[in-house]
Amino acid sequence: MQIQCSSCGKQMNLPASAGGKSVRCSCGQTLRVPKTAAAMSPPHAGVSPTMKQVTESYLWLMTYIRINRILGYVFLALLLLGAFLLVLGNVSMIQMLYQQPASEFFFGLSTMFVGFAGYLMLGFVYIVIWFASADFLRAVVEIAENTRRIK
Repeated sequence: MQIQCSSCGKQMNLPASAGGKSVRCSCGQTLRVPKTAAAMSPPHAGVSPTMKQVTESYLWLMTYIRINRILGYVFLALLLLGAFLLVLGNVSMIQMLYQQPASEFFFGLSTMFVGFAGYLMLGFVYIVIWFASADFLRAVVEIAENTRRIK
């Protein structure tokens, strides 16, 4: 390994075993020899995944996030279509209920309202969970990217 004296600029050839130790230059300057790359590598370096595996995992995760977002929009469109069809069906039911006594009319109307509200509430909860999962995964990816930049 080669190091250069910061005082006089002299190049010194040192063995790899000198890594992490202090040496004295002929000009009298004491220099700290940097550790070698082998000495600086973590003990679990052979266990860590390869860059190809990390890149493939990242690409799969980003693809899943995009697909998740698209499917969320498709489900939202289907939910709105279903709500529209439910309202159309209820309109015809309300016309039939007009011919019934008042108690049956209000019971039928309240049943339709509760069914419609339940449909919308379950759909809303499902969409919130759907989009939140994509946002959570995106946050995980962002944290991983920031951690990689810090190292």
